[in-house]
Formats: sequence, C-alpha cells, structure tokens
Amino acid sequence: MLQLIHATIDDLRSGLDRGEFSCVDLVKAYKARIKEVDDKFNAVIETTPEAETVANVLDRELKASGPRGILHGIPFLLKDNIPTLDGTESTAGSYVLLGSKPRKEADIVERLRAAGAVILGKANLAEFSGFRSTNGSTGWSPRGGQVTGPYYENQKVSGSSSGSGVAVSLGLCAASIGTQTIFSIVNPSERNCVVGLKPTTGLLPSAGLIPVSHQQDVVGPIARCVRGVVHILTALADPPPPDYSREYLSGYDGDTNLQFLQGVTTGVIHDPTEAGHPAKMAAFREAVRVLEWHSTRTTEPVHLGGLDEYTQLSQRDKDLVLNQDFRASMDEYLGSLAVHSTTDALGNIDSLGNIDSLHKLIEAIKQNPREDYPHRNVAAMEEAADRTNFDADAYGKMQAFRERLRGKDGLESALRGYLCDVFITPTNSWALSDFAAIGGNPQLVVPLGFYPDDTEVVVCPKSGLVTAAPGLPFGLFIFGRQYGEGELLRVARCLEEQTKVRLAGKPFLVPQTELPGVFAPKED
Repeated sequence: MLQLIHATIDDLRSGLDRGEFSCVDLVKAYKARIKEVDDKFNAVIETTPEAETVANVLDRELKASGPRGILHGIPFLLKDNIPTLDGTESTAGSYVLLGSKPRKEADIVERLRAAGAVILGKANLAEFSGFRSTNGSTGWSPRGGQVTGPYYENQKVSGSSSGSGVAVSLGLCAASIGTQTIFSIVNPSERNCVVGLKPTTGLLPSAGLIPVSHQQDVVGPIARCVRGVVHILTALADPPPPDYSREYLSGYDGDTNLQFLQGVTTGVIHDPTEAGHPAKMAAFREAVRVLEWHSTRTTEPVHLGGLDEYTQLSQRDKDLVLNQDFRASMDEYLGSLAVHSTTDALGNIDSLGNIDSLHKLIEAIKQNPREDYPHRNVAAMEEAADRTNFDADAYGKMQAFRERLRGKDGLESALRGYLCDVFITPTNSWALSDFAAIGGNPQLVVPLGFYPDDTEVVVCPKSGLVTAAPGLPFGLFIFGRQYGEGELLRVARCLEEQTKVRLAGKPFLVPQTELPGVFAPKED
C-alpha cells in the first residue's frame, strides 16, 4: 500500500475521483501527521481552522460535477510570507505582524482556490525570508522556531522556504508553495529530497507577498516528483504554459525511449565558489552519462563570464540593489495593509501605533521579547532602512550591471551562446542562484543521491546545525532559458525515472497516520 509520505498528486487525484477517500479525509490525515511529528521538525507554523469546511464543499462539488482540475481537493501548505484572508495569520514568521491583514489575498492564493486546492496552513520559514538578521540561523522564526530536516538529527535545511521543503518530504501535505528571492526554494528542496522549481520571473503571480524584492521575488512549487511540479505549474500559470504533462512527460518510458531528450542540449557548469563532495560529484558524472544515453547533447565546460564578474563584487555592492528593494517593497506592503499590527508582546496597544513602515517594523521587533532581540539582531533590516550613506552613483552602476546580467552578460545570453537549452551543475551557491534570479531564469532541483555511510558529520559553526552527514540527500540543479521550463522538466523527469532516488531516502522519524484503505478498492 502506498503511504502518504510517497503519495503524489496523481495518486491523490485518482483516489479522490474513485471515491476511495474524500478531501475531508485528506485534510484530517495531513493535520494528524503534522500533529504527530512537527514538535520535532517545526515545519508548520499553523493549520487552517476552516480547511475541513472548505474540503467538505469541494467534496460535494466533486460528487455533483466532477473535479475542476488536477488540484481539486489537494491540500497545500503555503510559506508564511504568502498572505491569506482565512483563519491563519500572515506574518513572515514574526510576532510583530500578528493581527495584520492585507486588503486581498496574494494572487497565487486566489489561483489555488480557483483551481480547487485546499489551503492546509502556513509553513515555517526564515523570518522575513531571511532578511532580518546577520547572526541568525536559516530556517528560524520566532513563531515557528527552528526548522530541522528529517534525514539526520538537527539537520540544517538551507534557504528560507525550509518548512515547505520538510513538510513535503515527510508527507505533511500533498505539495507546498514557496518563494524564492535567491535560492529559497531550490536549496531546501535539495536538503529534503524533493523537487523544487523557481519558475521564470512572471510565469506565476507574485503580487501580494510579504516581500523582499519586487524585482526578484518569485513563487514556485515544491512537490515529491516532477509530475507534481508540472501539474501545479500548468494549473496556476496564466496564461497557461504549454501542456508539459502531455508534451514533455507522458512520452517517457525509461530505457525503451532513448529519444526522450533528443534535441535538448545541456551545458555542464561548475560553480567556481563551490566544491562538491566526492559522492555528489560521482553521482553527477553518472547523471551526465544518463542524459547522453537518452540522446541529449552535452557541452562542457561552460564558462559564465558574467558570473565571474559578479563573484568579484564586494558584498556591499551585491547587496546594494536588494537592500533598496527590500526597504521600498516592505514600506509599500506595510503601508497598504487593511489592518495594521499595533500590539506589543503582551497584546497591549503599542506606542508605535500602526506598523506601517520598515522603520516601525524594526522598532517593533526590538521591543518584543518574543522576537529574541538582541540575541538575533536586525542588522540586515537596518542596513536596508538606512539611507544616510546611500550612494546614488554606486546604486546606478549596480543597476546598470544588473541590466547587463539580464542581457549580454547573463545566463540567458550564455545559454544561447553555447546553443544550450539548459545548464546543469552539481552544486549551488548564493552567487550562482542570484545570477539566475537577476536574469529571471528558471531554476529547478531534482534529487540525485545521498551521502555515504562514511561521511564525516559537519556542523555549521554559526547555527550549530548539521550540514553534512551519512544519509543526507543532495540534488542536481538545472537552469534554463526564460520560459524554457519544458526543457528543465524533461531533463529532470529523465533523471528522476532513472535514479529513483527519492524512494531510497530514509528519514529518521516519519508520521504513522495513513488513510485507511488508501489506494485500495473499497469493499462492498
């Protein structure tokens, strides 16, 4: 019997349509699974009180007129920087935004509801998507605590969509929606042995998020397999992209279809700022062999001149545009709220009044003991808010440089210059992901393997979390042309089917709640 930890969107759709279980059954099962194990992993901040009510309505609709589409009745978790107008809070993991309400739900939430998805709750994250502290730890928020991964005790889950990745990996939801400014979808997906896609900027709507950058914030799906990502992408994009399910995935038949990738050209890059573990590099070379066996043409090594130039910039220069984006974007979001947060840690009216600007947000964090200040600083926010030393000249130069990265010196130009559809790499870094983010290019990670039993345990000195250990998963990163998701998905699907990596994963703790009789015919 297939367990919920392995259940795909296709599995759930089939079971719902055959009446083997209901949408309400699914919601109850996932909530029970969260309750079982989340004290250990802190992946979920809260569940939606009215999720069962919504699911009941969808059950009646399913029985009366059939499904709206593939996502009808499928429970999703949302990263807590994706605002909703339901019984949950939308606080980016903070206490200081408790009670605040936007004028409308984020656009991606409206798309999910229209597709018939159930919003199960909010996933934990790095507070304010990691844009609060310089001495904090990734995946920590005041409301949710420290997210840790399921493949090793105290495992670090890199990237701010950390709870979203853990929840999908453990089967605490069918799928999740994360956000990425630099690497916040793909990195936690790698650490949790799931598939994460940061689509082309603009393919999915990002309006209404609790923001970092209006230029770089992108919403994207995290699912247990490539087909799950495909279903989410095709259901939520508007206008819809090509039918990836039909055109790119349904024709795959393992070794019997060696022409599946014919016409796809893959460039192989190695990030100059990252060195790969020997086990990862060996698995990567085998992945290249698999792709070549399936009729793709590979080009290596690929040299990214613009990336070299980017890595040589000072950190101040790299942060300059993003800092200004954060200040302007946060001021706009907070100022536009229908209901502002005005309470202190004890629920009293705060002397600050409405928290309607980044400056007031910083002061509110400092005054609220539950925000763990000053142990965790607000230096990242303060740097963005401080305009006293703003260098307009330097800012203009960086904007011009970023414009070059969207054009002749960027990833898009390099892909075309090498006549490649995709680039693949065994490692990912801030620099490489930011390079793609600036260019608006899609990025996907697919599971590739696990560190061997003799791997030395490595602990991050800053966070005290485990970054390398026996059994931790690693993935392969794929970058593509703008709106070239189809080629990314074809490559990822081929590797997924050949390696069957996810099924080999061994979390040290898994929830035991299952749907009775799931995926089995009901007895008369």
